[in-house]
Parts: sequence; C-alpha cells; structure tokens
Amino acid sequence: MAFSARRYRLPVSACLIISDGSLPGMVAAAIESERRVDSQPKVWAGDPLGQVVGPTRSMARLAVQSQADALGLELLDRDWIGSDGTGAGQSLALLSIAQQAAAMGVRRVVWAVQYPLLGVEPDLDRIAATVDRCLLISRLVSLDLWDHPNPSVPEVRIEMPLVDLSDTQIADLALDLGAPIASAWWMEGVGEPAQAEQRRWLPLLAELGWAAQSV
Repeated sequence: MAFSARRYRLPVSACLIISDGSLPGMVAAAIESERRVDSQPKVWAGDPLGQVVGPTRSMARLAVQSQADALGLELLDRDWIGSDGTGAGQSLALLSIAQQAAAMGVRRVVWAVQYPLLGVEPDLDRIAATVDRCLLISRLVSLDLWDHPNPSVPEVRIEMPLVDLSDTQIADLALDLGAPIASAWWMEGVGEPAQAEQRRWLPLLAELGWAAQSV
C-alpha cells in the first residue's frame, strides 16, 4: 500500500507516551522506541477518552507493562489516568498529564489517540476537537512554565501522531514497526469490549499478513 512509516522514524527528543495497551498505543510506543536519541521514553498507562473502564483497566495496564518491557521503555509507577468520558473529563486528564510531564522535565507528550472511521469517512469533528483540545492545553501549561523563573522545560507539547490515521494504516504501521501485536490488551479477552476490539482489528491484521498466535 502507499502508506509508509518512514516519516515517523526521524530522531526526536525524549517524551512521555500515553497508552492504553491497544494497537495505537503500542504503535506510538514502538515509534518512540525507534526514534529515541539519548533518553528512555516514558509511558503512562491511561485513557483520557474514558473508554477503558471496569475490569478492562487491569488487562490494559498489564498490556502496557508488557509492551513497555518489550520495547525497552520505562513505565511510570502512576495510577491509571482516565476520565468520565466527557470533553471536560478528557481535558482534565490531559492537563494533569501535561503538568506532570513539565514537572519531570519532559517536553513532549505523545498521546496514542486514534478514532475508527465514521462510516467510510474519518470522524473529522472528533479529530478537530481533539487537536484543538491538545493545542489549548499545551498552550496553557506552557504559559505557566513561562511565568516560572527557572522552568524545567521551555514548553510542553501534546502530540497526536496517529489521530488522523485509519485502522488499516495503524495495523500496517504495527507490522512495519515490529510492534508486539500479540500483547494488545484485548487479544485474549472474552468480554464484549475485548471481542469488539478483536472484530475491529484481527481481520485487518490477517489481511496484511499477520497470523494470530492465540486469541
């Protein structure tokens, strides 16, 4: 296919990755693992969208740990950060993460957010709202840093490198990067949330040549 992962492989500074242990989460982690220069990227297990709830959270947390270990990343010893699923809850979660990143001296926050198609088209309204929210929160946290006499970093940016990609592009990236696909939190799950994710991703992965080890 025409899509290429090459543009994601340029070296960049250290970062904090927000991952829920899903396919987009591990793709973002794999990208940053390859792009690292001299600092180990950090991972915060969480889901600012508030979609990973209940018993699913424990499975997702274990998946994030497994993926961090496989990719040589540092999983922060922090509680799962989620939200109530509202826009306000999402903003509060992202604000807290960006503030913590600033306190740790980390300039880049990489959020592995990505939405399925709305019918056959990208969900442009959700994508635009997410981009605007992240830009505004980045600006707010950076303004607070600029008021500080000795800021730990000059700014904090919340990046969303996968937000406008399709499921097929995400699956293609996962294969191209050698991401630990079998560690996705939903891979061996039996509940409806896991089964919904299996229906979403496994046919695409199989079409692209990935053979499931066990599901």
